Amino acid sequence: MDHCLVPGSEARIALYFYVFKKRLSASQGIEVISSNQIKATLHRVYVYLYWRIRRVLLHGFRQLRYWIWSTFSPIEPSYPMLRFLDEAKGARLTRVGSPNDGGYLLPDLALEKKPSIVISPGADVNVTFESHFAEMGSLVICLDASVEHLPVEHPNLIFVKKFLGPHNSENWTTLETILEEAIAILPSLGQPLSEWPLDSNILQMDIEGWEWQVFEGVTPATLQAFEYMIVEFHDTHLFYEPKRFKQMTAAIRNIMSTHRLVFVHRNNGDKMLRMGSVDVPPLLEVTFARKDINFESELEIPASAPNSPEFEDEFPNWLAKYAS
Repeated sequence: MDHCLVPGSEARIALYFYVFKKRLSASQGIEVISSNQIKATLHRVYVYLYWRIRRVLLHGFRQLRYWIWSTFSPIEPSYPMLRFLDEAKGARLTRVGSPNDGGYLLPDLALEKKPSIVISPGADVNVTFESHFAEMGSLVICLDASVEHLPVEHPNLIFVKKFLGPHNSENWTTLETILEEAIAILPSLGQPLSEWPLDSNILQMDIEGWEWQVFEGVTPATLQAFEYMIVEFHDTHLFYEPKRFKQMTAAIRNIMSTHRLVFVHRNNGDKMLRMGSVDVPPLLEVTFARKDINFESELEIPASAPNSPEFEDEFPNWLAKYAS
């Protein structure tokens, strides 16, 4: 999930001050500018500078932290995300949802039929992807305890004010539990349960780092219920920490037991890190297909639209050199 609320580029800031200056020096006299206009301009400048500076400082801190670790640690673990390439297959892809953040690439095969259930934890306020499948007639379950409601209403869109995680509690639910609850709701859409294929579902997950614990403990039977999964992996640059490496390795092993990679894309909201011989993105979006779905072609990784168009995308197709 991209939280960068940057409103534009340096050119836009220059435009704000140009308009500001022109209004003050208008030939017909000084034009009155309301305090709200001034505040709005200064706020845009503040937001822009905040996220730019934060991005640079965070990148420097992460790079320094890795340098300290690599200097004093005798162990150099390999970047575990590259293991997804072992069984990867290529597929013709179509973007569903927003043109940037909030939109995702799915194989064309996934769009040739209506999925029974779409589960989307971490829906936040952008539900263009989810709305697409609600319009198709699928049952769409959106989970997010950080918002009060969805920005749109649709009879097939169900909002659950909970986080997805490794356990059940008042504010949390597991993937197994929410899947069982979704199956129980299906008959309310007008078709008996027997007419819904219960293994024809889609998972779209963006839960700010909790995905590692979810996939570490998930059962193969639960994963088999999803034909396609789209997952944003967070903090992949922390693979060198022993505890995190163990958790990531277990999660990747569970996913690869049932699914294979068909598309991968780095989220350019954070800068790339150079770690050993590998360029490592802190944020990584991956599309998976269940292994019983046949794709004949070899993996090709087309460049995708950047999540944050206001930031440069230094590596639009960064994984191509590792896929050969």
